[in-house]
Formats: sequence, C-alpha cells, structure tokens
Amino acid sequence: MELKEVKDLQVKEQAFRLTALNGLTSAFIFLASLMLLLQVPLLPPQVSAISAIVLGIVAFKTPRLALGLMFLLAVPAYTYQFGLPFEVLFGMSSVLLVTTVATGGTGSALGIATGAIAAMLMFTPFFVLAVPLVVAVPLLTERGGKIGSMGAVVTFITLYVPLLVSSITVPSLNRDAFVPLLQQVSTVMKLPLTLVDLNTVVSVVNDSISRGAAADSLLDKTNIYITVFRTTDLPGRLLGVVLGGFLLASSVVAFGSVALLRWLEHREVGGKNLLWITPAAAMVAASLAFLVLLGILGESFKYQVVLDGGAVFAFLASAITLGEVGSLIEYWLRQRDIAIKLRGTVFHAEPIIMEKSVILRQRVKNATEVSPALSLYGEEALAQEAEQELSFTSTATVEEMDTEGLDQKVTLFQDLEARLDASLHETFRKTRLNYEDGVQRYNESLRIASEYGYSLGGPVEGLSHAVLDSMSFEDILKEQAVLNALYLKASESIVHSADELEQTLHSEVDREFKSVSLEIARNYLSQWKHIEAMDAVLGELSNIDRLLEKRAAGLEARLVSTIEDMTEVFQLSLVPAIEVSGDPAGAKQYVNLLTSPGGPFVYRSEKKRLPDLLSMVKKTRDIGDTAASVVSDLSHRIAAIEKEIESKVPEGYDWGKDSNTKVEKDIGHTLSSYRETGGWADVDTRMSNIGEAIAVIRDASALLKQRVTTREFLINYANVEYLAEDVLQRNGVVVEADLPVLPAFARQYLRLYAGKHPREFVFETDASRLRPRQS
Repeated sequence: MELKEVKDLQVKEQAFRLTALNGLTSAFIFLASLMLLLQVPLLPPQVSAISAIVLGIVAFKTPRLALGLMFLLAVPAYTYQFGLPFEVLFGMSSVLLVTTVATGGTGSALGIATGAIAAMLMFTPFFVLAVPLVVAVPLLTERGGKIGSMGAVVTFITLYVPLLVSSITVPSLNRDAFVPLLQQVSTVMKLPLTLVDLNTVVSVVNDSISRGAAADSLLDKTNIYITVFRTTDLPGRLLGVVLGGFLLASSVVAFGSVALLRWLEHREVGGKNLLWITPAAAMVAASLAFLVLLGILGESFKYQVVLDGGAVFAFLASAITLGEVGSLIEYWLRQRDIAIKLRGTVFHAEPIIMEKSVILRQRVKNATEVSPALSLYGEEALAQEAEQELSFTSTATVEEMDTEGLDQKVTLFQDLEARLDASLHETFRKTRLNYEDGVQRYNESLRIASEYGYSLGGPVEGLSHAVLDSMSFEDILKEQAVLNALYLKASESIVHSADELEQTLHSEVDREFKSVSLEIARNYLSQWKHIEAMDAVLGELSNIDRLLEKRAAGLEARLVSTIEDMTEVFQLSLVPAIEVSGDPAGAKQYVNLLTSPGGPFVYRSEKKRLPDLLSMVKKTRDIGDTAASVVSDLSHRIAAIEKEIESKVPEGYDWGKDSNTKVEKDIGHTLSSYRETGGWADVDTRMSNIGEAIAVIRDASALLKQRVTTREFLINYANVEYLAEDVLQRNGVVVEADLPVLPAFARQYLRLYAGKHPREFVFETDASRLRPRQS
C-alpha cells in the first residue's frame, strides 16, 4: 500500500505542475491574443490590450473558453482587414471552432495558442521562429502532446494562409506559376475601428457574402492553398495542407528523436550530457527535416521559399535555442521528479527502517534476557541510531530538503536499512552460535566436573547447524532457555558442592582457607549468570585440586601406615586390655570398628580425584577422632579402676600409682591438644598427633592391664588375708613362702596386711616377713 505521505507528494506535485502549465498556457493565450489583435487590428490598441489581459486571466481556469473568445475576435478582424470570401470565412471559422472544441486539455490549449503566436510571427523579421515554435512547445507539454501539435499546426495554417494570400503580388496567376509558401508577410493593414464604427464589420461581412469581384480574386488566391468548392480559374493545390504536413512531419521527427535519445539514456548510452542534448537535437532534427522537405518538394508543388543563408542559420539557431530552453525545462522537471522520487523513497524507507529497528531492538531485548552474557551492544546501538535518525525526519523536513540533501538522506536510509538487515542476520547468527557454544561449554563443564568427581547429569545432544539455520529466532531462544535451565541446575549443584568443599577445607585442611572465586561464583549465581558461576567454580576446583595434591603429597602412604599401626595396637594392646578389664562387649566393639565398612580403618586407594583426595583428608579426621576417642575411653577406664583400687587399699598405701605418671600425662596432653585444636585441624599436625596417640593408646592399654592386675590383686587379698592370719596364729610370723602365690605378690600382700593393721603388725622389708608389732 502506498504511503499517505507519498500520495500527498504526488498530489501536490501534480497540482503544482498543473498550475505551472495553466500559468504558461494563460501567458501564451494572453500573448497570442495580444499579437493577434494588434497585428490584425479590429479594435483600438487599448481595447485590444485589455481584451488580451482578460483572455489571459480567463485562460488560467478555462483555456477553451479563452481560445473561443480569442477566435471570436480574430475572425471579424480577418474579415475586416482582408475582405475574406464567405467560403473562406466559413471554412476558417469552422476550423477554428472545431479546433477549440476539440481542445482536450491544457497541453492542447497551449499548442493552439502557440500556433496563433507562430502565425503572428510571420508579420515580423522573426518569422524563422515560427516553425521551431510550432514544433517545440507541444513537444514540451506532458499531456496531449500530439493533440497539441495538431492544434498548433492547424491553428498556424488557418491563421497564416489568409495572411499569405493577402500578400501575393504575382501579376498573373496561371497553372504553372510558383507561389510563396513560407516567408515574412508584408501587407498593408487598415486602421482599427473605433467603438462607434463597429457596424462597419457587418457591412464587410455582407460584402464577403455577396461575393464581390475583389472577393472572387481573393478566393482564387486562397484556392491555391486551401481548395474551396467553387469554380475558379486555377485548380486548387492544397499548399496549406502541404505546409501543415511538413510541420506535422517535423513534429513526428522531433517526437521520434526524443524517444530515441531517451531510449539511449535509459540504457546509459551517451552519458549524462544526453539530457541537455535531447531537446536541442530533436529540434535540430525536426528543423532539418522541415527544411529538407521544403526544399525537395518545391518543384513538385510549384511553390517557392526565399530563405538565404542567414535565414537558414537563424532558423537552426532558433531551433537550438528553443531546444536548450526545453533542456532547462526538462532539467528543472527532472530535478523535481528526482526530488519527488527521493522523497517517496525516504517516506517508503521510514516505516521499513522503523519496523526493522523495532524488531532488532526486541531481538536484542529477548536475546539478552535469555543470554545476558551475549554481546549485542553494536546491534542495540544501531537500533538507537536508526530511531534517532527517524526522529529527525519529519514530513515537513523532507519536503523542504533539496535534491542533494534528499540524496544524502536516501543514501543514509539505504545504508541504515542494509545495516539493519545485516544486524538482524547477525543477531540470529550470534544467538545460534551462542546456543551451539553453550551446548559445547555445558557438556565440557560436565566432563570437567566429572573429572573432579562430581556428576551433574548427562550431556546435551543439541541441534545440528542445519536444523538451527532452518529455525526461527524465537525457536532458538526457546532451545536456549531449555539449555539455561539445565545449566542453572548444574551450576546450583556444583556451587552447593563447592560450598561444602570450602567448609571442609576450612575445617579439615587450612583454617585460613577462603576462596574468593567461590564467593564470586555465588554472586554470579544470584545474578542468574549460571555459565559464569560454573566457570568460576570449575576454575577454583582446579586450584583446590592442586592445593590438596600438594598438601596430601605422601598422605596416602602415611594414612595406610597409620591404619596398619592402629590395627596393630588395637589387636595387640587395646582389645586384650579391654578384655582383661572384664568388658568383652567393649572389646568386641573395638574389634568390629576395625572391620566396619564405613569405619575409619577401612580405606581403599582411589583415582586421586578431588573427592578422593578430600575423602582421604576426611579419613584422617575419622582416624584422629577415633584415636582421641580411644584415648579418652582408656583414660576413663583407667580412672575407674584406679578409683576402685583406692577404695580397696588403706590410706597412704603405695600400690604403684605414682610409677606411671608419664602415661597419664601423655593421655592428658593428647586429649587437651585434641580439644584445643578442634580435632587437630591441620592435616600434617593431625597425622603427627595420630602417631603420638597410637603410642599413647599402646601405653595406656599397658597401664590399663597393670591397673586390672592391681585390682585383681586386691580382689584376691581377702583369701590371702585369711591364710596370713592362720600362719600368724601358728608361727607368729609370716614369710613369703608361707603364702600360695608368687613371691612378688606374696610380698605385696604382706605389706598390704601390715598397712591394714598398722598398730598390730609390721612388715620387715629386708627380711620380707610380717611379724607382730612389739609393745
């Protein structure tokens, strides 16, 4: 659909050209009327001038009426000046009436007025302008060109022939006489009538009708140019028709030349100067054709033309001059055509550019919403540039611009449209590549995460390049949104795992550990920048992996050795000590702890992935916690037995407690160190402390056995005490050999008995005997 602005421009231009053509036609009709009424006078010059002005004004709106009124004044003037016979008067009036009625438009009226002006030029030395003028002006009319040419020729012949006839001075007109055909008219005119003498015209017309002798003579001369149906001495030659034919033929040559040259111009033959050459060349071709016809056929039609070299030169010069005038008019009209075309191009381009800029801006908005990291700043800037340029272009501004400015504007709009098309394609290409890269990056991220031991789901197949190219921009965005959801889920999972990893590293490996990259990843995730979050975490996992590998260098060997040592101390020291202490259930628990699948002492060498390294670090904590727990358990067991022992011995009795203070100190040091360091946080420190704890467990187990032995010793004391009292009653003293126990135990029993009866008995250390205390 054609834009309203373009229609308005076309309507305005049509109205302007019609007004200009009406003005030109009005001016020509005014000039034709003025020349006609002054050259063939009937009325006073003042009246003729006023009449011409009035006719020119009337012609602006109704050129046909103005032409009719002009001819209405011309016919009586011709009759008054030349005494035309009735036949000529009737024929002339009929031709002019038909020509006026047949006037189809402003172009035709301009041609008729031109014919009248050309006829009046035959009175002047500028008669050589007549033929080029008859050919040129109709040639320049946009509409009715051919009708204008016909009207110009007919009007010229109709008005010129009576002038020519009246100027013939051939003494004897015979069949073979040569008569003039194209020359300056020289005839004596009567004085114009005053307004009070207008009735004279009536008598002149009556004389014409009465066919007087003078009229017959004039009719004979007229018959040479225009045949009338009346018996005359000379046969009609139709030289007026011949002259009109020459003029029409030259018009055809002019139109044909213009058509040929414009055909060449459209095919870019002849260059830009062809515009200036075309009207002048057409006029020269038409003038030469007229002169050639006029010269060749003179003998055949028995006419003569007196044109010397100066006249021919003036004839051609006038044709060229009129042609150049036509070139100026053609250039002016073409410039206006170009301006109209350019304005139309601008108005046509505006909605297209606006639509494309809106689509581009919407694409940028939709794409960046789905893929915030996608760089479309250039496309967004182009959309803003296009909208800004359109805001500068209003209808009034475009209509005021000259051709150069319009040409620049059209070039700018064409460039904008081409760039918008390229940007729309580029947004599609970038979005497609972003999706393809996203699929590749997503799958690569899953692969890298799996290398670190994190399973984030299966890979995405993605769509082929050919399938994506066949999809719409919106459908690609939908696929991108699906990929984003998977990416977001994977990112949240890996960030959560990284959070746990950071906490573990902080608590298990390095109390000072704090990852800036993981903090950045969390911030990215809060901004829905899942790709950046994933990349940040994976990059930090690489750093953590190197850190753990460095910190855990040789850890596995130490861990395996430590487990072996712990297993050995459990089997050889701890479990037997617990069994001896009379707690078979506790001993069994420790046995089960050694073989429990999830226990601290079951370790399997992995592939050294990040979770494996982290598992190894965690294993050290489990072992450390277990070691500390065992030490604490042994401490409680030893304390409980010692308390039981204390309850069974007399106050101040040395049962050997002070002989193992180092073990108790080691136990206390181990437990306090564990509490103060939060479970031996540093891996290296932890492994060292675990080694010390193993030694403490071994020593504490031995101590526990000693305390159990002491307790058993005290438990059996009751039986020994009965035997000792029996020996005392029989022998008065008790020596080691009197008791049915080992000598070392016998000595301790005798000391204990003395300790329980300090007032009654005394133990002699040197003699190792118990005797009553002497008073």
